[in-house]
Amino acid sequence: MRNIVISLVLFTYPCVAQSDNNRELVPLERFISQNSSAMSDPPTLQYLTIRCSGLYAAIQKAFDGETDPDRVDMQNTFKAKSEKYLRLAFDIELRNKTPKTDDNIKEIPRQVVSLANIYVDRMKNARLRFGSFFEDKIVKGDYDICEGMSKD
Repeated sequence: MRNIVISLVLFTYPCVAQSDNNRELVPLERFISQNSSAMSDPPTLQYLTIRCSGLYAAIQKAFDGETDPDRVDMQNTFKAKSEKYLRLAFDIELRNKTPKTDDNIKEIPRQVVSLANIYVDRMKNARLRFGSFFEDKIVKGDYDICEGMSKD
């Protein structure tokens, strides 16, 4: 069941309303510095995993239409990372059951989709303006944070 939800998220996220894309992202570095318990507090850690899942889904989307085997491999790597963080977000929710767990489980994919759309827009703008989506400071900074978290 979880694999179906993960696949559904990754293939439907471009369908979220445009109004979601107008939200501003707080850089993860700032979010972590303002939340000293970020790596030990389940809701805060879950938010980080949702952000990373959305970021990696957006990067994966940037490789759509690629046919070069190396680029396709990169796309698959980012898809796997997005799915990994999505599973972690579900696991955190299930380990810390509350009366709202069922509703929260349904909300997690929506949050990933919304964040992925925001990242996609930022990446498109950075690519148009600077030639690389990593020129967006939030995308680059959040990527570095997510990569660092995956090594832990």
